[in-house]
Amino acid sequence: MTNTDNITFSTGTLIGFGAGGAMMILAALTYFFILRKKIKLNVKALIAGAVVFPVFALGLKNILQYPLLIADTPIAKAAADNIWLFYFIGAVCAGLFEETGRFIAFKTVLKNCRSREDSVSYGLGHGGFEAVYFGFSTISLVAMGLLVNNSGVDAVLKGAEGAARESAIEQVRGYAEQTLLSGLLGGFERIPAIALHIGLSMLVFAAARQKGKGGLFPLAIFLHALVDFVIAFYKEGCFGLAVFEVIFAVMSAAVLFGAYKLVYNKMDRNEV
Repeated sequence: MTNTDNITFSTGTLIGFGAGGAMMILAALTYFFILRKKIKLNVKALIAGAVVFPVFALGLKNILQYPLLIADTPIAKAAADNIWLFYFIGAVCAGLFEETGRFIAFKTVLKNCRSREDSVSYGLGHGGFEAVYFGFSTISLVAMGLLVNNSGVDAVLKGAEGAARESAIEQVRGYAEQTLLSGLLGGFERIPAIALHIGLSMLVFAAARQKGKGGLFPLAIFLHALVDFVIAFYKEGCFGLAVFEVIFAVMSAAVLFGAYKLVYNKMDRNEV
């Protein structure tokens, strides 16, 4: 049985989770108040983005990822032994499902929303909900850490046994090994992440609305997967967390700027 006596959460780790989670939520709120002054936000598009994220990114995507990454299948076993394959599958699934969710939303519930600014509203709803979700999830780790420090790891394992217990212990250990800096960088990451979602929403909106622009949909899938795949280089130790966050921010900004200059700016302001 794995020894869990050495698993404790430092004060820095707990502060990092709390501050990082708060930063994620603050990032979403800041985007909302800034954009509300710049453009006319579409509440329907905001809500659609906030609904599509959990349905496609947390629900449908995980249904596909289970046999590919978790279940006892040849592909999952191969991915477990190959970090590049593991994160490649994860990145492709994220791009495929989230961008498909955007496209379906623009073609169905938002089919009458034709202002180019509706794409920004949708992107804010999608990326903002993701930031708030991860924010509260990260803050909840503070409570878990305090429980582990006071009562031990077994207090959070909920009777898990065998392989499930070992997996849960390693997960808790991973949380405990996080630092104050990693927590703060995690909070910072939501700033470019929301920008990325807005840029991708511009691309998919144009693909759904404009004739001859259908190719922007697979482009959005590719760009989403490409940005997400960068984490594999960090996990493999090619560079540190701070460098990863800088690369992620630059790539996200490039997607937003490119979509804005090459697609969004060329749409009619009121209708496409």
